[in-house]
Amino acid sequence: MLQLTPSTDQVLFQGDVFSLTCRVPSSVYHVIWYHDEQRFLADRSSGELHQNYRDPDRDDGVISTVRLERLRPRHSGNWTCDARTSLTHVSRSVCRSLTYRRAEKWSVFYCESVEFDGYFTR
Repeated sequence: MLQLTPSTDQVLFQGDVFSLTCRVPSSVYHVIWYHDEQRFLADRSSGELHQNYRDPDRDDGVISTVRLERLRPRHSGNWTCDARTSLTHVSRSVCRSLTYRRAEKWSVFYCESVEFDGYFTR
């Protein structure tokens, strides 16, 4: 099963911490994150982290997370989790559109989430 987080729409502000999570079965051997259809390569020096680890709640699961320590306008766009097994490939948007809006006093981001709890198929 593929589970995506955030699972509800969110309002965030510039500088906030923002995490995107993709929970997949252990049969997945490769998880890649894309930002606007470009492979996401985290820049630790600017507070961007990407890690994959075993799901502590399930023996048969892997969790892949992108963590943005300081949300910036360049983080706007579509965020996608791409999970692959030897038999199949599933790619789903986690944050369909992370939209940046500059207001008079605040810089606001809106994450339109995607509802999806699905299964891998051949």
